[in-house]
Amino acid sequence: MEERLTPYSVGRSIFEPGTRPYIFYLDLRREVLGAVGILEQIARIFARRGVSVMQLKASILERIRVIIIADLRGKEQLAEEIAAQLREVDYVMDAWYDPPIADGTAVDKYSFPLTFMEERAVIFRRPVYEGFIAGGWERFGSGYGQLLYIAGFDAGRKAYERYQRMIRDRATQIEYATALFQMLGFGRL
Repeated sequence: MEERLTPYSVGRSIFEPGTRPYIFYLDLRREVLGAVGILEQIARIFARRGVSVMQLKASILERIRVIIIADLRGKEQLAEEIAAQLREVDYVMDAWYDPPIADGTAVDKYSFPLTFMEERAVIFRRPVYEGFIAGGWERFGSGYGQLLYIAGFDAGRKAYERYQRMIRDRATQIEYATALFQMLGFGRL
């Protein structure tokens, strides 16, 4: 398994100098989860126009949100045509696009709040979480470590209670919690 580990970007953003990354948003009905060939139809809309798909993400909630970042450098005039054709794909309720905020830079501005398991989630980049930990330790001393321990223990207990309601078998609970711990960026157990 070790050799297959690779970093995974959770963001719905891109910084790729020399490109014109437009973000296309598709809201789809949940029934699409049982449909065959929809992703192929969507990809074909871009491919027929010679447009490179740089990133594709999907959020599976009550309605499905698909985000496609595509490079329209030199083809910016195709954005509305692409969105219009995406609206015609089966199960698509709405489709629109957002142009880059700067050359080579696009950020999803239409998906909020961030959720995990249908609950609000917050992601901290390394400088932020290091600031919380190191900054608190520097300002409050070793007592801050005790505070972190208590808060972390309580958070872990609450998370486990949720897993326990979802999965009854203890071995499966541990396997699930271990995978989530890694997936959410805490580390590897």
